[in-house]
Amino acid sequence: MSFLQWNCRSLKNKKIWLHQPPFTTSEFWVFQETFLKADDRLSFPNKIFFRTHRNNRTGGGLLIGIPTNMSGRVIFENSQDPNLEILAIEIRSNAFSFTIVNIYAPHGLDITQVQPFFSTLKTPTFIFGDFNLHHPFWGGKTSTPKSEEFLDWLNQSHFSILNTSTPTHITHNFTSSVIDLTLCSAALLNEVCCYVSDCTFESDHLPIVVSWSKLANASKYLKTIYWNPILRDSNTFLQSIADPTVEIVTEKISHTININTKNQILPNNEYPPWWNIACNNFCHLKKIMWKKARNSVSVPDWIRYKKYRKPWRMRYREEQEGPQIFIERNRPGMPQIVGSALLMNGTTESTSTEQFSTITTLFYG
Repeated sequence: MSFLQWNCRSLKNKKIWLHQPPFTTSEFWVFQETFLKADDRLSFPNKIFFRTHRNNRTGGGLLIGIPTNMSGRVIFENSQDPNLEILAIEIRSNAFSFTIVNIYAPHGLDITQVQPFFSTLKTPTFIFGDFNLHHPFWGGKTSTPKSEEFLDWLNQSHFSILNTSTPTHITHNFTSSVIDLTLCSAALLNEVCCYVSDCTFESDHLPIVVSWSKLANASKYLKTIYWNPILRDSNTFLQSIADPTVEIVTEKISHTININTKNQILPNNEYPPWWNIACNNFCHLKKIMWKKARNSVSVPDWIRYKKYRKPWRMRYREEQEGPQIFIERNRPGMPQIVGSALLMNGTTESTSTEQFSTITTLFYG
């Protein structure tokens, strides 16, 4: 999979280009200076968008687009500082997660403003943006105090810069510079490749495309832990040993958990990030019963198919919508669950917030 970084200089009049390569061949879009407002609508097939916009002035605006088969959440946002706009999201894809950071600094990035946030990033991270920093290290002709400070931070950080001397910005008088920078966690350096497009697509910035090999080979794993044999074997072990130490007990229980844990690799289909073992089992049973009901055309087989189809649909909607929306939608049909939750808490909780908190604690830990 690949990421496309681009300072589009107003996205409204350039939407036609989004239907052409390299946009159509890039799963992730990271745009700066979209010039979009809060009430501007934007949609695209198979894309989920995260956006920021300026409230009190024109220009600016950030956008991150991700595939619909992945989930993302905003972990940091700053859109009202005239000198710095930043949007960071954490993305979950199958069995791993990573972070995308989008930056626009119109007057040059002051690394001291974002250094505390960067130091908190632990997952694999990509940082894209229009930094407006010039330095010979990444192909510039001059340097500034801000770019020197940024380079000092970069040399001491766990990030690596992917830029070469290829220009990323071309002015109206055909002078070029490298001000759009791309960083990644140093551990990812051997897994990524980067190139600059040769077309501006009616902007004054050239798109940068980054490919990550790990996403292309990612498989969906489902983990199943069989707790009954784990508890049985652990109890037998604890009763049989006379003087257990913490190290021995930890090693034995860890070994017991490992041998009673099954990792199932799913086929190379596009599964949503919330897909779990319950969804997979219900889906499998539903397909089996559907084939039997369709082939034999018998009432018992049709009843069994409906039996598995209902919990499958409920589970699918619950995982897809999230627990709060699911509970709100199905509240009239869930008196037993709500009643059990209220009884366990010992108090009457009538508001949706209280009931949501109780039920999520009860069922989701």
